[in-house]
Amino acid sequence: MGLNFSAPWAYADEQGSLQGIDHDIVYQALSAAGYQVQIELFSHERMLQKFKQRELDFASPIAFDIPGAHKSLPYMEIQDVAASLSSAGLAIEQLDDLSDKRVVAYQKAIDVLGQPFANVLESQNYLEMVDRDRQFDLLFSGKVDVVVGDRLVLEYYSRKMYGEGKIRIHPIFASQVYPAAAWDPEIIKAFNQHLMRMQARGDIKLLMHSPRP
Repeated sequence: MGLNFSAPWAYADEQGSLQGIDHDIVYQALSAAGYQVQIELFSHERMLQKFKQRELDFASPIAFDIPGAHKSLPYMEIQDVAASLSSAGLAIEQLDDLSDKRVVAYQKAIDVLGQPFANVLESQNYLEMVDRDRQFDLLFSGKVDVVVGDRLVLEYYSRKMYGEGKIRIHPIFASQVYPAAAWDPEIIKAFNQHLMRMQARGDIKLLMHSPRP
């Protein structure tokens, strides 16, 4: 099983134990279905590569169709946002407000956020990178004005690295709900069954709001 390495969704704590919202959902659902669950964490690009090469039986999250793969019910709600320094006092209320900003985003952000996002960016003022620490280094050193990424991830990293209240969130993108995928349709069938049970019991809501170290 492969998951995208991104706290608080799936990551390792200081003792090296894997945890996170998506980790716990996948582990609990598939364990309840009777599967031996072995989870590995990868960058999203690496996870997709290994899944497409069938080195992984299951991968999450999946944003695009993969020929031959079976997708689960959508369950992983992600809202990409723009984040700026609270001290900068930037007014970012719509996509066009990014047009004069220096922006750093996650790898393949343009593919995910689409042409409207690409259209407002000046190429010389836009970077994509995997390294979240480096993104925040650029923001807090004043080398970029805005970081674009998953709201939960940005809030987690900012709080952990710099403390509460240092960034301002600008919710200028619509949220998306992503599925997992597997090659074996029986895995997806079992995952969906237990996913729905977890949703009905309120387990997923609880995992979403649990504090993460």
